[in-house]
Amino acid sequence: MTQKAQNDYHRLRLAIGRTDTWTVEKEALIREKIMDKYSPEMISQLPDMPSCTTIYTWVYKGWITGISRKHLLYPRKHKPITSTEKRPPRKANVLSIEQRTQEINERKEIGHFEIDLVILNKKRRQQLLTLTDRKTRYEIIRLIPDKTAQSVNTTLTSIQQDYFIQSLTAHNGSEFLRLDEAITCPIYDAHPFSSYERDTNKRPYIKWCW
Repeated sequence: MTQKAQNDYHRLRLAIGRTDTWTVEKEALIREKIMDKYSPEMISQLPDMPSCTTIYTWVYKGWITGISRKHLLYPRKHKPITSTEKRPPRKANVLSIEQRTQEINERKEIGHFEIDLVILNKKRRQQLLTLTDRKTRYEIIRLIPDKTAQSVNTTLTSIQQDYFIQSLTAHNGSEFLRLDEAITCPIYDAHPFSSYERDTNKRPYIKWCW
């Protein structure tokens, strides 16, 4: 029964996820080298070994029997996920930035804003909500208590009572997930890691002036 259980264990390891490079022999060698104080980076340089990232993954998932994070010479740090806000279904007025009209791209009309948040005080979690008109560079700046979609929407609802907003361009952070609940104009989602698509906003200048 013991041998059968061991065989089942190895079979399951091969069946879970992307484990096409996992073998019993590699598991044994990785375990031996880690116990000899080799790092995954060093082990990955040996013949027929997977990348160091793969080795870290196997260790963290418990695929190397008898080895855990505490056995690693230099365990990698993992940034905790702090946001628990789920992305709601896309609404009709939420569009890709690729669908933004030529008039907006060429800054021909006023009322097309880029929206962003600037951290004002990390300890107090205070943020500056900024709306920048693409044509005139006119800035609307409001202090909000935190980085939640609710705080953003409450402030945005107040702003649009005093300003004509034809469209918004935003990144897809959790704080902007529910903009469509506060405003009915077109909302354009910028691509991840593409701040140049929202190039009007002058974040350092805004924070310095405030």
